Amino acid sequence: MKAYQTVTYTWKVIFGGIFLVSSLSVPSVNAGLISSQPYIINHGVNFATGNKYVQEEDIRLNGLPETLTFIRTYNSQATQDGLLGYGWSSPLTEQLIDNTTQITLIQGDGRHVQYTDNGQGIFYTTLGKEEKIVREANGFTRTTSTQTVYTYDAQGRFIKESSPNNIERVYSYSNDQVNTISDTFGRSLSFSYTDGKLSSLATPAGTFTYSYDNNGNLTGVTRPDGKMRTYLYEDPNDIHNLTGIVDETNIRVQTVGYDTEDRVTTSSLTDGAEAITIGYPGAKTRTVTDSQGTVSTYQLNATEGVGRVASLTGPGCPSCNPSGNFTYTYNSRQQITSVTDAKGTVTTFTYDSAGNKVSRTEASGTTLARTTTYSYTAKHELSGVTVSSVANPGQHTDISKTYDSHGNLLTQTHSGYVGTIALSSTTTYTYNNFGQLSSIDGPRTDVNDEQTFSYYPNDASQGNNRGQLQSMTNGLGQSITYSDYTVLGKPGTITDQNGVAHQMTYDPDGNLHTSTTGNLTTTYTYDEAGRLKKITRPGGKSVQYSYSANQIESVVDNLGNTITYSYDARGNLTETTIYDPDNTPVYTLTRTYDARGNLTKITYPDTAEASYQYDPVHNVIKSIAPGGLDQEFAYDVLNRQIEEKMSGVIIASRAYDLHDNLTNVTDGRNHTTTSAYDDFGHVVQQSSPDSGSSTLVYDAVGNLTSQTDGKGQALTFTYDALNRLISQDSAGAAREVVFTYDQATVGRLTSIQEENGERTFVYDTLGRLVTETRTLDGISSAITYTYDSTTGDLASITYPSGRVLGFSRNTAGQVTALTLDGTPLVSNIEYLPFGPVKSAQLGSVSLLRSYDQRYQVSRIQAGTFDVTYERNPAGKVIETINAASPQDVNIAAT
Repeated sequence: MKAYQTVTYTWKVIFGGIFLVSSLSVPSVNAGLISSQPYIINHGVNFATGNKYVQEEDIRLNGLPETLTFIRTYNSQATQDGLLGYGWSSPLTEQLIDNTTQITLIQGDGRHVQYTDNGQGIFYTTLGKEEKIVREANGFTRTTSTQTVYTYDAQGRFIKESSPNNIERVYSYSNDQVNTISDTFGRSLSFSYTDGKLSSLATPAGTFTYSYDNNGNLTGVTRPDGKMRTYLYEDPNDIHNLTGIVDETNIRVQTVGYDTEDRVTTSSLTDGAEAITIGYPGAKTRTVTDSQGTVSTYQLNATEGVGRVASLTGPGCPSCNPSGNFTYTYNSRQQITSVTDAKGTVTTFTYDSAGNKVSRTEASGTTLARTTTYSYTAKHELSGVTVSSVANPGQHTDISKTYDSHGNLLTQTHSGYVGTIALSSTTTYTYNNFGQLSSIDGPRTDVNDEQTFSYYPNDASQGNNRGQLQSMTNGLGQSITYSDYTVLGKPGTITDQNGVAHQMTYDPDGNLHTSTTGNLTTTYTYDEAGRLKKITRPGGKSVQYSYSANQIESVVDNLGNTITYSYDARGNLTETTIYDPDNTPVYTLTRTYDARGNLTKITYPDTAEASYQYDPVHNVIKSIAPGGLDQEFAYDVLNRQIEEKMSGVIIASRAYDLHDNLTNVTDGRNHTTTSAYDDFGHVVQQSSPDSGSSTLVYDAVGNLTSQTDGKGQALTFTYDALNRLISQDSAGAAREVVFTYDQATVGRLTSIQEENGERTFVYDTLGRLVTETRTLDGISSAITYTYDSTTGDLASITYPSGRVLGFSRNTAGQVTALTLDGTPLVSNIEYLPFGPVKSAQLGSVSLLRSYDQRYQVSRIQAGTFDVTYERNPAGKVIETINAASPQDVNIAAT
């Protein structure tokens, strides 16, 4: 049993945000870092300690760059009886406990972080990346790696959060409890309490209420629309252990069991799905047994009471760790220094004194070893990523970053080589006083490729629009505007570059409810738990969804056709079945998996099978198609496929450069295709026995600008500021093609000019093509399109001859008849459920298409035309039999 104590928490808002970035990507510092956390994510269990962890979001007020949320967190091994009951904390709750030479930060998620005095009144973290707390005259300040400053009073209560961009969250107290939280943009949350417990949260979207049992446990949260989520505490050994959660549809979605030491021993999802059992056979040994009885054993490493996985033996559970015998080593800050995978391949990491990762070496100790290095500013901002050059051996390619004094990214430069020529491209960013992105100026210098962003004033008169994104303008001066924001920070109107307004409405939880353009509306409905239940498109076309254990269980269209999905106890999709409106199954596909979650077999409706085998790190090493044709695959230590065999014979060998670009492919006839790359990932030279040699050149953003073949024949390409192709020219020949955009309708291709003609395109306000005109040698002809005013579907096509092709559709939007000038051309078109056409009437001729159990066509009959298709077990047509002709065609023999 836990020894409980009472602690009064203060509150802190967690901020997030939506950030607009350029198309030039930067490798993440943590890219490829294999998790060694002892967490079973789907169940919210830390198997090192046996702690049950739950995180629930009640409200999210979206904004740029900051988002205001209220998130509750439960930890079964927490000993505090706080404002949300036993074990519950919140991202709004945060406090410091001062122990003179050490300060403990109690985060909003319940995690405790230790800071140690450096002897000068500054306290630093000892695990992970370095952060600091400074003891001031009237309290404390905590500075994060993002330069956000948290202020606490002398009691350790959270008072204010200040971002580097002049955005503040201020906390007011009443009776030592947070009364309101207000931010720079006028948003606020208000809290009320009863008997020391949070009883209500008033938000711009309405009021949430919280209920408790007689033991002080949080038992229910009721949303503003009346939906309620329930929490159960049924452990006979501890009345405060959370044992179940019942969602808003009154379905129990989690069930948890504990031992007498308050450690989770069993956990399952809805209806027992993905059940696991956790064993604690030793101080640093844990076993996890999945629903199929498969056991994985973990050895733990512990530093300052924090456990991490040292090694894994066994397949691992699908939702916790990589499977197959991984081992980890750590430094004194409990950062990973090496990972050894199930094939023995080692990845190593080094760090600086502040805990920043400075190098990552893959395939360490092998001939394919490669190292990525990282550099940082004095404020620990990532300033550079460096890897070896593939274009100029012995040199390096870099991505460098600069920042302003607030920590906002100012420039991002990618430097490298094309052959031996050094090149670089830079993207530049600017911001307003609140750190909101004002512009992105791309790498191109031949055009204006700057994007600009404007925001509504930070003024109460703006209502829900206050501080939100107002417009985005591209390099051609074309703008999209946003308005009519909801209290949750979602736009109600988006007006595109052509001035067309797209209207959105949302349900009380912020889910999109309707989307309307012109007179066409699509409606989305959800169940009480917020899962998409139905989509109704213009004209009544609809699709309905149902769920089981939070996985989709069925899809039903408005013709009554159904797709059902079944899952195994681990949550893997095992069966897909299609039913017709009479509920007769017409197609079934089954899947089988191994203990590591790899797909090992597919069984088709006709009982034919395909099977797959894997190496210890999940690479497919053998596949056997229906009929027995087998393929084998080999990989290097970086898990790149280097060899492919078919029936034991090598049919392809592959080689790669240090950036994983495919540089060499040799086929079974010993024909080799080679490719050379620059440091920006572009093919610059290619040689093939089939197509010969070619040289390729690119601009600063990767658009292909010229291509020259082995005979010296060149094609050149130019692009506008939005990187749309505007011309293609063949040197020495009058074959230039010119593409024009934005005439009358912005954002659309409006003409194509070629040597002897032109094509022009006209669109309606919804962006649909209405007229296509072709001019050839001075003679013009046009094709026009009309659309159904109720459904938005294509209704007719008028050809240059004046003849009109008309379309009729069923309630699912499928074409059921065609007319020509009002006269029936094709009628009674019918379809397989969720499939192709199975029959139609072509005037006096009946078309019948027969299918096998795999939905593959097996026979086509139309009048005197009668052809049967024979297939091998892999589904390939090997023979056609024409009933009207004595001569069959054996495709397999030709």
